[in-house]
Amino acid sequence: MWTPWLLGGQALLSMVLLFTGHWLLWLLNVPVLVWLVYRQWSVRPGNIGIYDPADILNGGQLQRHTRNTMVFITFYLIFFFVYLYLFILALLQTDEKPPPPIYEPRHL
Repeated sequence: MWTPWLLGGQALLSMVLLFTGHWLLWLLNVPVLVWLVYRQWSVRPGNIGIYDPADILNGGQLQRHTRNTMVFITFYLIFFFVYLYLFILALLQTDEKPPPPIYEPRHL
Protein backbone atom coordinates (compact mmCIF):
# COMPACT_ATOMS: atom_id res chain seq x y z
CA MET A 1 0.00 0.00 0.00
CA TRP A 2 2.92 2.35 0.60
CA THR A 3 4.69 1.65 -2.71
CA PRO A 4 2.79 4.32 -4.72
CA TRP A 5 3.69 6.87 -2.03
CA LEU A 6 7.36 5.86 -2.28
CA LEU A 7 7.18 6.15 -6.06
CA GLY A 8 5.48 9.56 -5.86
CA GLY A 9 7.98 10.87 -3.33
CA GLN A 10 10.93 9.75 -5.42
CA ALA A 11 9.36 11.31 -8.54
CA LEU A 12 8.77 14.58 -6.67
CA LEU A 13 12.35 14.61 -5.39
CA SER A 14 13.69 13.95 -8.88
CA MET A 15 11.60 16.78 -10.34
CA VAL A 16 12.74 19.21 -7.63
CA LEU A 17 16.38 18.28 -8.24
CA LEU A 18 15.90 18.69 -12.00
CA PHE A 19 14.19 22.09 -11.77
CA THR A 20 16.67 23.50 -9.24
CA GLY A 21 19.68 22.58 -11.36
CA HIS A 22 21.25 19.89 -9.18
CA TRP A 23 22.23 17.75 -12.15
CA LEU A 24 24.56 15.32 -10.41
CA LEU A 25 22.07 14.52 -7.65
CA TRP A 26 19.33 14.19 -10.26
CA LEU A 27 21.43 11.74 -12.28
CA LEU A 28 22.00 9.67 -9.14
CA ASN A 29 18.28 9.63 -8.27
CA VAL A 30 16.85 8.83 -11.72
CA PRO A 31 17.97 5.15 -11.75
CA VAL A 32 16.14 4.61 -8.46
CA LEU A 33 13.01 6.21 -9.90
CA VAL A 34 13.25 4.07 -13.03
CA TRP A 35 13.70 0.92 -10.92
CA LEU A 36 10.67 1.79 -8.76
CA VAL A 37 8.51 2.36 -11.87
CA TYR A 38 9.72 -0.93 -13.38
CA ARG A 39 8.99 -2.79 -10.15
CA GLN A 40 5.49 -1.30 -9.93
CA TRP A 41 4.66 -2.16 -13.54
CA SER A 42 6.07 -5.69 -13.30
CA VAL A 43 3.54 -6.82 -10.69
CA ARG A 44 1.68 -9.82 -12.03
CA PRO A 45 -2.09 -9.53 -12.41
CA GLY A 46 -3.90 -10.96 -9.41
CA ASN A 47 -1.25 -9.95 -6.86
CA ILE A 48 -2.10 -7.35 -4.27
CA GLY A 49 1.12 -5.46 -4.94
CA ILE A 50 4.88 -5.76 -5.01
CA TYR A 51 5.04 -7.30 -1.56
CA ASP A 52 2.35 -9.96 -1.87
CA PRO A 53 3.07 -12.27 1.10
CA ALA A 54 1.77 -15.42 -0.55
CA ASP A 55 3.79 -14.82 -3.69
CA ILE A 56 6.98 -14.06 -1.76
CA LEU A 57 6.84 -17.07 0.55
CA ASN A 58 5.47 -19.62 -1.93
CA GLY A 59 7.68 -18.50 -4.79
CA GLY A 60 10.90 -18.50 -2.77
CA GLN A 61 11.48 -14.81 -3.42
CA LEU A 62 12.16 -13.81 0.17
CA GLN A 63 15.92 -13.41 -0.32
CA ARG A 64 15.44 -11.28 -3.43
CA HIS A 65 12.96 -8.96 -1.71
CA THR A 66 15.19 -8.72 1.37
CA ARG A 67 18.18 -7.81 -0.80
CA ASN A 68 16.20 -5.16 -2.69
CA THR A 69 14.94 -3.67 0.57
CA MET A 70 18.47 -3.50 2.01
CA VAL A 71 19.75 -1.81 -1.17
CA PHE A 72 17.03 0.85 -0.94
CA ILE A 73 17.60 1.40 2.78
CA THR A 74 21.32 1.85 2.12
CA PHE A 75 20.62 4.25 -0.76
CA TYR A 76 18.28 6.40 1.33
CA LEU A 77 20.63 6.39 4.32
CA ILE A 78 23.61 7.52 2.22
CA PHE A 79 21.63 10.20 0.47
CA PHE A 80 20.16 11.45 3.74
CA PHE A 81 23.67 12.28 4.92
CA VAL A 82 24.64 13.72 1.51
CA TYR A 83 21.61 16.06 1.59
CA LEU A 84 22.32 16.96 5.22
CA TYR A 85 25.95 17.79 4.38
CA LEU A 86 24.93 19.92 1.41
CA PHE A 87 22.30 21.70 3.52
CA ILE A 88 24.81 22.57 6.25
CA LEU A 89 27.36 23.63 3.62
CA ALA A 90 24.80 25.96 2.02
CA LEU A 91 23.98 27.48 5.41
CA LEU A 92 27.63 28.12 6.21
CA GLN A 93 28.44 29.68 2.85
CA THR A 94 26.01 32.58 3.01
CA ASP A 95 27.58 35.94 2.20
CA GLU A 96 25.12 37.97 4.19
CA LYS A 97 26.36 40.16 6.99
CA PRO A 98 24.59 39.88 10.31
CA PRO A 99 21.95 42.57 10.86
CA PRO A 100 23.09 45.63 12.79
CA PRO A 101 22.21 45.66 16.46
CA ILE A 102 19.02 47.46 17.37
CA TYR A 103 20.58 49.24 20.33
CA GLU A 104 24.18 50.37 20.48
CA PRO A 105 25.25 51.45 23.94
CA ARG A 106 27.13 54.76 24.26
CA HIS A 107 30.58 54.62 25.62
CA LEU A 108 31.41 57.24 28.26
